[in-house]
Amino acid sequence: MTLRTCLSITALHLAFLSILATNTADAQAPLCPSVITFNGDNIRYCRNKAIGTVDANVTRAVIVVHGDGRNAQQYYNDVYNNAPVGRRDSNLIIVAPQFITTLERDAYGLGPTYEVWSDDGWKHGHRAANSQRLSSYAWLDRIVNQLLSNMPNLEHIVVIGFSAGGQFVNKYSATTGIVQTAESNAVTMTFGVGAPSLYLWTTSSRPVWIGEATGYNDYPYGLDNRDNVAYVASLSNDTIRGNLYWRSIYYFVGDLDTGTNNLAQNQAANLQGSQRRDRAINYHQHLLGAFDFDYPFFILPSIGHSFTDAATTAEVRDIMFNWGAY
Repeated sequence: MTLRTCLSITALHLAFLSILATNTADAQAPLCPSVITFNGDNIRYCRNKAIGTVDANVTRAVIVVHGDGRNAQQYYNDVYNNAPVGRRDSNLIIVAPQFITTLERDAYGLGPTYEVWSDDGWKHGHRAANSQRLSSYAWLDRIVNQLLSNMPNLEHIVVIGFSAGGQFVNKYSATTGIVQTAESNAVTMTFGVGAPSLYLWTTSSRPVWIGEATGYNDYPYGLDNRDNVAYVASLSNDTIRGNLYWRSIYYFVGDLDTGTNNLAQNQAANLQGSQRRDRAINYHQHLLGAFDFDYPFFILPSIGHSFTDAATTAEVRDIMFNWGAY
């Protein structure tokens, strides 16, 4: 084989790898391998242990909620890879639910029993678009109930989300009734809200004002006009405020998270700040003013908009695994 032939083959090989890398980057996130079934309806989830199997070894659960890309497998990997090695396959269960749209269901040939949501609906607790039309928040309640039923020595549950998952956890922590159920079973709960694009404000005040603003305090930006979201519609404003006040909720954002990629930039969102770091700081100040309580809030040094990076920090690992950094 001549040198010219070798170079030609090498060039073709590199070109093929380049095409493959591009196609891989454009490919949809992989489906989680495990299935949760409730009354005949299904969602997928990633896990190190099955939530439906009795396991007396488990004392701590971490439920992680994915971002806009619905890449639950990556979020599961980020939690698992940063978990204490001696615990992650023994007394720790990690659960990453996957809230899919019709895009994933059709692309992977999933049947009609798989519940699907709109691109934004799953973040805010909307009902699924098909089958029994369960709220995404109701599905998380069912996951917690499964853990309470099947992990007899469970002591603590962490629900953590980042980016769009941070939106999910911000509103879920304020509206779910599952905390009382857990506490009645002697299980405590902690929530981690990481770098969401927008927050649930508890008053109509905002740090930024842009001309004639209307609807900026409607759900999911604020507490007004929640009637179209059944999971949160029946709750009073005082109940939601009380949940945010009394519950163990941690907030975090990277100090380099100042870009606008995939950032909500409508008027209602922009009234909360110009980018995620500013919105996180503004929300922290809002909670401090509303409740006169300095909530745990971390600005992570040298971290951008990446859960993979955030999950390596002492602050986020302590939220997830109680490593005692504080």
